[in-house]
Amino acid sequence: MKNQLTIHKATPNHRTSIQKLWKTVLEHTFEAEKPDLHHNAKDELAFKMGQLDAAFENAFTQYFVAYYKQQLVGTIAYETPPNRGILKRTNDELSHMVEIGSLYIKPSFQKRGFGTQLIYFVLETLLDQGVKTVCFDSIIDTSKQIWRRIFGEPKYLIPSKKHDFTHMIWVVDVQAVLNRLAFKNQNTKCIMIEGLPGSGKTTFSKRLQKHFQSKKQRVVRYSEGDLHPLDLAWCAIVDEKTFEALCEKYDEVVEDIKKNTTAEDGMYIVAYTQVKLPNHYKTFLDDFGRYEIYRSHALSTFKSAHIKRWKRFAKNLQPNTIYVFECIFLQNHINELLLKYGLNREEMIDYFNALLEALLPLKPHVVYIEQCDVKDRITFIANQRKTNNRELYKDWIEYVIDYFHRQPLSKEKGYLGLTGAFQYFETRQSVELSILPKLNTPSKVVTLNNDYDKVFEQVSHYLEKNI
Repeated sequence: MKNQLTIHKATPNHRTSIQKLWKTVLEHTFEAEKPDLHHNAKDELAFKMGQLDAAFENAFTQYFVAYYKQQLVGTIAYETPPNRGILKRTNDELSHMVEIGSLYIKPSFQKRGFGTQLIYFVLETLLDQGVKTVCFDSIIDTSKQIWRRIFGEPKYLIPSKKHDFTHMIWVVDVQAVLNRLAFKNQNTKCIMIEGLPGSGKTTFSKRLQKHFQSKKQRVVRYSEGDLHPLDLAWCAIVDEKTFEALCEKYDEVVEDIKKNTTAEDGMYIVAYTQVKLPNHYKTFLDDFGRYEIYRSHALSTFKSAHIKRWKRFAKNLQPNTIYVFECIFLQNHINELLLKYGLNREEMIDYFNALLEALLPLKPHVVYIEQCDVKDRITFIANQRKTNNRELYKDWIEYVIDYFHRQPLSKEKGYLGLTGAFQYFETRQSVELSILPKLNTPSKVVTLNNDYDKVFEQVSHYLEKNI
């Protein structure tokens, strides 16, 4: 595994190096967070060192040290019973439980998956000892965000009576967490190619597939409109009765319909744009299209349907596989969030981070292809994407303009007609570029200047180095 740690039990011989690490982490945390506490970083360090010294004489507390390339980069510990703060705030309800704590990662090594490795290690260690449930707590905002992403919502939220913070306490099932994090050890990777229409997302995803396959790596690639493990764009979702009625109505292509259909949770998901149609099936697209989740008018329904898919995908990942997706993360979602639901920037950041949560241990990499001249590029791609069958299909740009006309906020924002489409795509690219740095996953922005080979070289070099 890339960035694999070497983890040992801590001994008194590690004391000096642990103290140095903790001092660095605590000073960084107190400076960045400025927590409302009655003590400072120096006081916290003295308290922690006292706990460490006591642990060397206590069989119920165990500290671990983690090294990367012979450098101490992190620590973690477990103890029984939990700390006094947890016991006091839960009225001793958790006194029988093992607590995980003292997870410290050197600041320059954070956001590289080392914390997750330490958590996985200590949970496996405890499971081997027969421990089925553990607890842990946090009062630091950054730590709370990390715990929530990995473990979900805390069981206890206790506001401080003296200070401006909420003490959060989690109680989690060890095996369930290990199952969730297991694919970290399966050498599974995820790449998402994003950008406006005409950015070359499909072209680059196909080239990446060939690039990694040439290195003897297993690659699974999905395009927009496929029967997709993550996305529902261009897919109808119908119950059995409706599915049978549609198959009966379009009986000439029933085998192709079934080939592009999957059953999930008692419903049928049909990638209907993949079905090859005879010219006289003029109502086919409308008949299936009305059952898309994108026709929903409830954000909660739209969001929960996709989160459910992302969680399902996370549970069924194949080991030793690179997944390459194009146009499944930002594009179709952000169109809805901007034009139908009117979310602001912060709300969109929350939305996309909620989608990402199920895949966070996988650290999916988002590659965003930025266009220099949006109007010129959209004009070019509109000319390229003209239909060769006017009886069944409109030109691509006509579908785009029709979509804008159907959205509740398009008129208010001036996104009608061809001129409005140009304005919208310029706005969308600006919004996407502004939220990417705020998402809980790595991203890389490359600029397209019609030199596709140069862009591919940048993308492939970045991915070779980071995944």
